[in-house]
Amino acid sequence: MDIGAFERATLAGIYRLSESKNKYSSIENIVVVVVVVVEVVVVVVVVVVIRKVVVAAVALVAVILLVVEAMVRAATNVAIERFTLYFENQHTLGGSVAEWLARRTRDLEVVGSIPDLAMLQLPYESNLP
Repeated sequence: MDIGAFERATLAGIYRLSESKNKYSSIENIVVVVVVVVEVVVVVVVVVVIRKVVVAAVALVAVILLVVEAMVRAATNVAIERFTLYFENQHTLGGSVAEWLARRTRDLEVVGSIPDLAMLQLPYESNLP
């Protein structure tokens, strides 16, 4: 039941109450008043509960998104760490990536080349730096 329908029902109840003064007994008037009051209370409670449920659902979605973001970050960090370890073990003879780059740069300088990162090819065929 939307709020507009509720307002129309309430106004209809109030109209019935004002019309009933001459047609109905006082007990029936009291029943109409009670019905109108119950309708108002029910709609107010439903609106408040629905708002709280919506707020709780939005908060739950936000928490889930934060957990997913943390999991993605952790997985990314693990993947980067694994790749770094793989690279160090496969291509740097157990040294660090920085040491491998320094050796490659030194080797290029010895032969008279300008060190360029584009020229630093990974040694896929052998484990030699």
